[in-house]
Amino acid sequence: MKMKKTKFLALLLALSLLVLFSGCGNKAAAQDQSGKSEKIVITDMAGRQVELEKAATKAYATNAIGQVYIYNINPAKLAGWTSALTEGQKKYILKEYQDLPALGHWAGATPTVNNEQLIKMNIDVIFSIVPLNDTQKSIADNITKTTGIPVIMLSYQMDDIPEVYTIIGKALGEEATAAKLGAYCEKELQEVKTLAASIPEEKRASIYLAESDDGLTTDPSGKTTHTTVGEYLGLKNVADAVSVNAANGVAAGTTISLEQLLSWDPDYIIGDLSDLDSSYGKSLSERLCEDPKWAGLTAVKEKHVFDAPIYPHNWIDRPASSIRVLGVKWLGNLIYPDVFKYDIREEAKEYFSLFYHIELTDDMLDEMLKYSQK
Repeated sequence: MKMKKTKFLALLLALSLLVLFSGCGNKAAAQDQSGKSEKIVITDMAGRQVELEKAATKAYATNAIGQVYIYNINPAKLAGWTSALTEGQKKYILKEYQDLPALGHWAGATPTVNNEQLIKMNIDVIFSIVPLNDTQKSIADNITKTTGIPVIMLSYQMDDIPEVYTIIGKALGEEATAAKLGAYCEKELQEVKTLAASIPEEKRASIYLAESDDGLTTDPSGKTTHTTVGEYLGLKNVADAVSVNAANGVAAGTTISLEQLLSWDPDYIIGDLSDLDSSYGKSLSERLCEDPKWAGLTAVKEKHVFDAPIYPHNWIDRPASSIRVLGVKWLGNLIYPDVFKYDIREEAKEYFSLFYHIELTDDMLDEMLKYSQK
């Protein structure tokens, strides 16, 4: 009897140890699986595989385009602006994010970023929304090599906006919000395409984008983000004959003569600047219409000279963010009001509520659209 009891106790002890070690093994496995599940692997839009240790809590961008997307999805995860916001811009940005640090950029030939400062800020990921070419891939790889921060490359094309939100949302762990914003953009862009396709070729207006303080810098179609909104609407860009200067795969604008513009004689002139109130003290559209040298242009005679809305960022470009979805509706309604029957003020209210987390007042809209409507 004593022998049986001893054997029973030994068996019980063995089973207990087996359960104990099995539990430890399962716990370790669960921890391993948990650790693996936290990691996020993303194939970016340049075909590069980027691994994040976890969903990013702080993110930055190589240029001003990416910072807007981060702010749209979750402003609390934006590490800083590429340059300090102007007082005009701040009115349309939530107060707690108006004075985030200006951390610089990698845009153009002269980067302004302080790599040591970025490293100290514990940034988890950097988004680079650029032309997806070898030059930009090399820049992205070098940023990671220098800072240790993963870089995700994304497209700046308008049709790719929904996918850009999807990828950034995954990297930030904000999939639901990103999906909502992406779905809005996809729906609105498809509607614009359908409406634009209904306009007969002979009724398509010609347009000139004035991209400098003197109005004589512009870009042809298909070479830069500056012209994308007009292309979406099927507008005829009178500058399509000119060549383009480029740096790092990004068009830098081409200077023309006033005589050349007079010979093109566009139906509409759109001022495409980052700041309406330059050192001249007036908007570009005001100055061009007051300049007697421009008086012979049809657009000036018919008062078809406008500035693209710029608050808090230019609606058609500069930077080429998703606000172009609102911008293409604005420009379509401006030129073809019988086709694009939008109430732009209401469209802007909806967009800013979703993407900029603010409710626009009538005074804010008046300021935004001061030089941008008939």
